[in-house]
Amino acid sequence: MVCMAKLHLPPKEFHLLSRVLLRRFAGSRGLLATLDPRHPNDWVRRKGPRAVCFTRDIKPDDPFAFEERWQPVEQHLPDAMSAVEAGTIFADDHLVGVLRRCLALHFSRSRTIELMSQAISPQMLENARERMLIDPLLTTGSGLVLTGDEGRAIMADDLVERVKGLGFRPEKQVPNHFIYYFALISRQLEGQPIEISVAMEGEFLIGDAPALTLDHQKGFGVPWMQANTHLMPLGRRHLIATGPTNRIFAAPSHFVESVNRAQVRSAHHHVMWHPDADLEAFVRTEIEAIAAESDAQVT
Repeated sequence: MVCMAKLHLPPKEFHLLSRVLLRRFAGSRGLLATLDPRHPNDWVRRKGPRAVCFTRDIKPDDPFAFEERWQPVEQHLPDAMSAVEAGTIFADDHLVGVLRRCLALHFSRSRTIELMSQAISPQMLENARERMLIDPLLTTGSGLVLTGDEGRAIMADDLVERVKGLGFRPEKQVPNHFIYYFALISRQLEGQPIEISVAMEGEFLIGDAPALTLDHQKGFGVPWMQANTHLMPLGRRHLIATGPTNRIFAAPSHFVESVNRAQVRSAHHHVMWHPDADLEAFVRTEIEAIAAESDAQVT
């Protein structure tokens, strides 16, 4: 028998949410109900996990190594999810660690971090250019010193272009930000007790920035370091959160609704839920409320 080697091409799309996680919101045909909050009047679409929550706007230096970095979490996530559903998760420290890293992964690899990084990179170059305009040691690449405002602007622009040529571009910097935040948040969550909330009434939906921060006085959306709790949905009925002790408890319906509201408000391109869930009206109402608040701020 002749074995043909499988050709592996660098991926052109990188998923921001684990497809293992997204499948837990999919129906029997493997599809999720999804609505783009930027287009609230569109029909709700039915899409598979491969067709949502991905980006083509990043270009890691080593795309294979970049994808492999997340594999230890995604490979063991199904076992962790099964233990959550069985109520035995706290009997296995390894699987508890997988859930912590799942939370870290979905904060660090979210569209929020992608968009923030895309905004930061050009601003960093512009700030550097402004500093160069007043730097007395500024020279051209050939060592020449140009005088006058116009000459200094030419030198600054030349250096910025050389920095870009060395790879300082948003599509290169975003993967580095993903890796940095994943390592940082993983360290911060190491050994942290976690709580598993089980929705007894209603069910959870998920957005494309699912890892949320919560201050019990200020609400959702505070900076990571200022939050009392970090949380994200794990499926239709389950949610993981940092807490004072490991425990599983029943989530009241008002908590499920508040988490769903925060998921919609933090989403960028996708809000997703199980096709059998009665959540379309809730999602549309919340998107309309966000739009009305935005209009009120403008006027």
